Amino acid sequence: IFGVELAIISIMARLEYTHMQAVRGNPVFSSVDYANWGVSTVIHLWVLDVVAELDGLVNVHNAPAMQDILATAGLRAVLGMFRGGLAVRMPITQQSSALYAESLGTGFSNIARVNVLLQGIVSF
Repeated sequence: IFGVELAIISIMARLEYTHMQAVRGNPVFSSVDYANWGVSTVIHLWVLDVVAELDGLVNVHNAPAMQDILATAGLRAVLGMFRGGLAVRMPITQQSSALYAESLGTGFSNIARVNVLLQGIVSF
């Protein structure tokens, strides 16, 4: 994770690597590897923050569904020790539903076209 914070703007970039190893059953892949990346910006406007994020997944090994890119935009109010936010997250790219996992006979299909995120934080 790398970040820069100034009085009016904060910028963060991150990169994560995930390795999953099968230990039970008869999975399609015995191991799966993928990377997760993201870039976010927060513009601080007095008691209101404007938040924008772009993040995605990259197939490294045996993770064909891990190739989506998502965009998030929202607002967050900062009122003393309370922060509350509302954002919308949408996929920019989306893989075929045939690539997504099935667990105990239930298919997970595609990721949602729109996700609404609600956040509440109390800090003291």
